[in-house]
Amino acid sequence: MWWMYLNILDLIPHHNNQLWSYDRNGFNGLINTLFWCSSVTFVIFYFFSKFLERFLRSQKVSVYKCTPTIRFIWNGGFYITCTTFLHFYHKYFIAPRILKETNSFFPKYRNALFLPTDHCTVFNSISIILATFYITAALFDVRERDFTEAASKCLFACVIMSLDHYGYENFSIILNTLFGLFNMFADCLTTASLYTKEQNKAFYRLFLFFRLITWSYLFLNVLPFKYLIPTLYAKKFKLWLNIFLWCWYGFSIWNSPILRYLNHQIYHFNSNDCIGNSSISRCILLKDSPEIRHQRILQRAVRDVRAANERNDFGGRNTENSSATAFQTIKCMMTLKRKLRRIRENKEIERLAKCT
Repeated sequence: MWWMYLNILDLIPHHNNQLWSYDRNGFNGLINTLFWCSSVTFVIFYFFSKFLERFLRSQKVSVYKCTPTIRFIWNGGFYITCTTFLHFYHKYFIAPRILKETNSFFPKYRNALFLPTDHCTVFNSISIILATFYITAALFDVRERDFTEAASKCLFACVIMSLDHYGYENFSIILNTLFGLFNMFADCLTTASLYTKEQNKAFYRLFLFFRLITWSYLFLNVLPFKYLIPTLYAKKFKLWLNIFLWCWYGFSIWNSPILRYLNHQIYHFNSNDCIGNSSISRCILLKDSPEIRHQRILQRAVRDVRAANERNDFGGRNTENSSATAFQTIKCMMTLKRKLRRIRENKEIERLAKCT
């Protein structure tokens, strides 16, 4: 595993070491920096999620909506800050250099995408912050058992660090700005779908239409022809950059709305298997989580109890037996609620144990 490369002495930050910088040729220094930045990010997110969870509970937000809402606010704040900073950084520091290069009689580079950096320290710090965010987001996805999305984010973090290693500042800034805007818009659609009633199918279809349009524009039009193919046929071929770029693009296609539609048609035979309750739009837009899976299990148990009661009533039971079955139904529902509360308490104990 990756922590096997860690040196215990390197994990102790000394007074002459800079946390936000590392040796470009040293893999151990990179892992050490990402480890400490990820640890700090985890601590900040833990207190942020606890504070926001209490606020959402006080506003009577459903349990299965709390975690996606917290992730949306956390990711949205980062994406807004990140894209705003990267836009002005590109406007005032990179765009004048590109304009000067294109107006020269003998330009050094045929494609401004591969313009090298002149701000190594600043660009290095930006890359570390961006990679740390995507690594921590991937770990959150692993906790929710969304392994393909976690792999995609880890590969994108590798793309960011590869661009930093080769010094392609313009490439990295533009790519992160585009991907940040897309993720922010996709998260807004997902959260809007989460708080929309199931009866409003027209809204789900509208959200799905916007999601398909934005995803198709970015991953089928912009990325292949402006980034992937020019990188593949660049004057100086960069092996690791191409490997990470194409692998990340492959996982992005795997997580696309189109393949999620095919997955819904193949594997979701009834409403119990689908987060959208047999709705294709909800299934594509919403993201499954442990809380939602627990809720589906409870709903299935309640439906089974009701079906058993209906069969018993149809068999001609008397009033006393009907009241007994109603009492048994209430008892079963209370047992399910206690079991769900016990599962949540065990999860909280495990989280506290991991933190300590």
